[in-house]
Amino acid sequence: MTAAAWRSVRAAVFIGVMVACEATDEAPEKQAMSIEQAQAQLTESVMRLPGVTGVAIGLCDDKPCIKVYVVKRTRALAAQIPPAFEGYLVDVVESGEIKPL
Repeated sequence: MTAAAWRSVRAAVFIGVMVACEATDEAPEKQAMSIEQAQAQLTESVMRLPGVTGVAIGLCDDKPCIKVYVVKRTRALAAQIPPAFEGYLVDVVESGEIKPL
């Protein structure tokens, strides 16, 4: 991916922050679609879950991944979010409540 393309991906990251991914033993499957397509598809399902505040593209161990932001990270909520989606790692990040300015 070119430097210009990475800048575009980083600009699309929710709240402009890239957070390091927590370690996981889950190996992602082969990537069948772009990360932007995977993010859009996952967003449709996880945004319906109570407590999810946003979905973004970020980095996990210097590799593109999908970040799912939640008000409070609980085992019950994290269990409803897949550890990998369409070949990309998924990181559940506690963001707290997000309020408009």
